[in-house]
Amino acid sequence: MLVDGDRQPSDSDRLARPRSRPRFRRWVIAGLAALIVLPLLWGLWRYLQFDFAEVPGVDPPAEGEAANWLLVGIDSRAGLAEDEFLGSEGIVPGARADTIMVIRVEPDATNVELISIPRDLWLPIVGTGEPGRINGAFNGGGGRERLVRTVEQGLAINIHRYAEINFFGFQEMVDALGGVPVWFDTPARDVHSGLDIVDVGCHVLTGPQALAFARARQFESFEGGEWRLDPTADIGRTSRQRQFISAVASSASGRVGLSGLTSVNGLLSVAADNMVVAEGTGLSDLIDTLRTFAGGGTQVNTHALPVQDTVTTGGAQVLELRAGEAEGVLDLFRTPGETPPAAEGLSGDLAVPETRLVTDADLGEDRRSEAVAGIAQSECAGLG
Repeated sequence: MLVDGDRQPSDSDRLARPRSRPRFRRWVIAGLAALIVLPLLWGLWRYLQFDFAEVPGVDPPAEGEAANWLLVGIDSRAGLAEDEFLGSEGIVPGARADTIMVIRVEPDATNVELISIPRDLWLPIVGTGEPGRINGAFNGGGGRERLVRTVEQGLAINIHRYAEINFFGFQEMVDALGGVPVWFDTPARDVHSGLDIVDVGCHVLTGPQALAFARARQFESFEGGEWRLDPTADIGRTSRQRQFISAVASSASGRVGLSGLTSVNGLLSVAADNMVVAEGTGLSDLIDTLRTFAGGGTQVNTHALPVQDTVTTGGAQVLELRAGEAEGVLDLFRTPGETPPAAEGLSGDLAVPETRLVTDADLGEDRRSEAVAGIAQSECAGLG
């Protein structure tokens, strides 16, 4: 029975009503698609901003196999204002490999293997016919290829990926992470690099502080009421660099949870602004490496290359590989059935490597002035 104001639904009303449900579902599907596609497009846009360089000698791994990344920190002063500890590009021209590491990333693994190569390691430099310090392989014509092939030939491991960063970029990446926590058992300093730690405990290193820590070769610790010089020089330096990389991985996984694409894109944006990578490195290669290296639960296993002090016929103090002892460590970076390219000269492209130039003017005011805030003590848990 109908009352005033009521109207019997017509057949057209009954047919029209269900039409809103498909429309609602389309909006939901469109919204979900946007949540998936937009981060991917952002990641792709950031990927295209990387500085890609042709690096002969870098060959991608077979599908499903582990990848060895050659990570190179170069001492180019490009982009840096004159500094009492670093100098400037005018004072220290050119570029040498200041830090050399090989990082092995296994597909779907929870472990990352990392080995540091001392820059004073004395090896035959491919393309010169002469031995030399490995850090000098980068300097001059064909530098990236020369360094890659020298590592491959000297250590009998294959290099599948290549990434490079200069001093300025290193500082920027550390600051973009909000600083990196490092534990110090004693006050520490290096009057040549600018490192100056006055208190024992957990210190969140800013970009410039982290660079001073990573570069320290005249490292001193304050023990027993006096400053004591670390006698291991370059060996101690590579040990501290491995310590720092482990702290970066731990800090990134704790503060930048990589479960979502947005977080991955955030790291991609920082890397894209500051790194040079070898051509042929795909977006998925970068994302997979970031997920593995900084993902929660990943264990970074660091290794020292067995070396010993020696003096060349010309009187230079360098480091020599202990071949027998080194094999066990280097085997961790080798894939069964894979052999390094045959010893040969360079490809012929002897252009001097152009390093990535990022200057202070390229950064927003907010990034220049952003202070690294104090960090929870829990982030240093296990470091002491």
